Amino acid sequence: MSSSVAQWKIYRTRAELAGDEGTHDLAEEDWKEALKQARQLGQNDRRLAYTLEKLAESQFHLNKLSDATANALESLSVYESLKEEKLSDLGRLNANLAKAYHAQNMTEQAKSYYTNAITLKEKELGIAHPDVEALKVCFASLSTDASFAPPAIEEFKIKIEPTPEPLDLKTALDSIFSEEPPLTEPPQAEISQPQAIPHVAPEPTPPTTDPSASPAPAPAPNPNPTPVPPPAPTTPQAPPAMPTEQVGILWSNFKNMAENYMASNNLIEAEKLWLDALALIQPLGEANPNYCTTLENLGEIRLRMQDFPTSESYFLKAYNIKVGVLGPQHVAVAQTVNQLARLYYQGGNFEKAEYFGRQCVELQEKLFGPEDGNLACSIHNLATLYHMQKKFEMAEPLYKRSLEIKRKAFGPDHPETTRLLKSYSDLMRNMNRLNEADELDSMADGRISGTWRAISVPAPPGSSKKMENCDICGTPLGGATRCAKCGYDTSLGVF
Repeated sequence: MSSSVAQWKIYRTRAELAGDEGTHDLAEEDWKEALKQARQLGQNDRRLAYTLEKLAESQFHLNKLSDATANALESLSVYESLKEEKLSDLGRLNANLAKAYHAQNMTEQAKSYYTNAITLKEKELGIAHPDVEALKVCFASLSTDASFAPPAIEEFKIKIEPTPEPLDLKTALDSIFSEEPPLTEPPQAEISQPQAIPHVAPEPTPPTTDPSASPAPAPAPNPNPTPVPPPAPTTPQAPPAMPTEQVGILWSNFKNMAENYMASNNLIEAEKLWLDALALIQPLGEANPNYCTTLENLGEIRLRMQDFPTSESYFLKAYNIKVGVLGPQHVAVAQTVNQLARLYYQGGNFEKAEYFGRQCVELQEKLFGPEDGNLACSIHNLATLYHMQKKFEMAEPLYKRSLEIKRKAFGPDHPETTRLLKSYSDLMRNMNRLNEADELDSMADGRISGTWRAISVPAPPGSSKKMENCDICGTPLGGATRCAKCGYDTSLGVF
C-alpha cells in the first residue's frame, strides 16, 4: 500500500464518520486533506472523483455553494473521463449541479444540468421513476416559481470496504498485501473495492510477409531436440516503500480508529481497519511488534464473532512469530499463550485450553514469581476450566492457591478477590459442602468466572439465585435471561 493510498483511506474514514455525525465542517476539512492524497493517484482515478464529490456534498451542507459547485464540476469531469463511467454517477452529479445553480438563481446553467440529469436518469431508471418526476418538477419551477427551493442534494453513499466473509489467515494475507484498486460502483449507488483486473499481455504482431513470395519450406525435424526451459516467472513490482517512521504513524492511526470501533462493538468496521493496518505493516517484516499486535486484534475480533477457526489462525500465527523472535520464555509469549487458552476454552476445546492454560501458569510463575497477581488470575482461569468440566478435585487446590495470592497481591476486598470467592463458593456448592460455601461467599449465585469470561454451571437445587444484572456488562436484566446490551445469555453462559 502506497503512502498516498494509506493516508487517503485514513482521511476518507474520518470524513465519512464526521459526515454521518452531521459535523460537516469537520468533514470538509478531512475531505480537503483526502483530496491532496487523491490528486497524487492520477487525474483519471475514481478515488479522485469520489473525494471531490464528497467534498462538494460537505460544502453544500455548509451553504458554500460556490465552492461546492466548483468541486462538483471537477468531479463530473473526472467521472466523464473514466472508461467505466456509470449513468448513476453522471446523473447524480448533473442533478446536484442543477440544484446548486438553481439555489444560486443561475437559471441558464441550472436548465442545462436539469436537462442532462433528466436524460441520464430516464435511461437509468425509466421515464416514470419518482426521481425523474421530482427533477422535472424542479425544472418546471425555474421559470414559473421564483420562490421554489430545490430539494436536498443526492448524497453518494459508499462502503469503506466490502464486508468480508470469515477469513482464514492465509486468505487474508494473500488478498490484502496489494495496492488498493480504484473504487467502482455496484448497483444501487454503493461502491466497493473491485477485484484487481489481471494483466493480459497483447498478442504478438505476426511478421509482415510478401504475399507474392513462395512459402518457405518447413524445416526438417530435429532428431535430438534441445529441451526449451520454461520462462522464468515474473516478479510483480512492489509498491513504493514508505519510510518506517511514517508507516508507524499511519499504523497508529488505523489502530486508534479500530480500537474505537471495537470499544463500541462495531466489529465489522474494526476488522476492516485492522486488515488495512496489517497490509501497511507487513513490508516491515513479521519481527516488527506491531505486526503481531495486529494479528492478535484480528484474532480477538474473530473470537468475539465466535469464528473460532479463523481466530485460532491469527493467534497461532502471532504465537509462532513471538516464539521464533523472542524465544519461548518471554512476557509477550505468555500473553499470547493466555489468549490461546481463552480461545480454546470459549470454543469448547478443553483439551487444548488445558494445555495452554498450564503453559501460561508455568510461564508466568517463571517470569513474575510465585506471588504475582497475573499468575493468580491464570491459576483462577485454569481452576475455572476444571470446574466447567466438573473436575472438582482438580479445581479446588487451584482456587485455594489463587485465593492466597490474590489476597496478598490485591487485598481481601478487591473485585478480583471477590470474583474468585464467588467461583470458589460455587465449587463448594457443587461438591455439596454448603457450610464452606457460605463461609467463602454468602453472595454466591451458582456462577463461576475467571478473567476469560463468565460461564454457567449446574448448581444443586435451591442453591442458585436468579441474576438481576448481566455478569459481563452489569446491565439490569429485568427478569430476562439474555442481556439487551451485550447479548450475553445468562442461562447458557455464551454470547
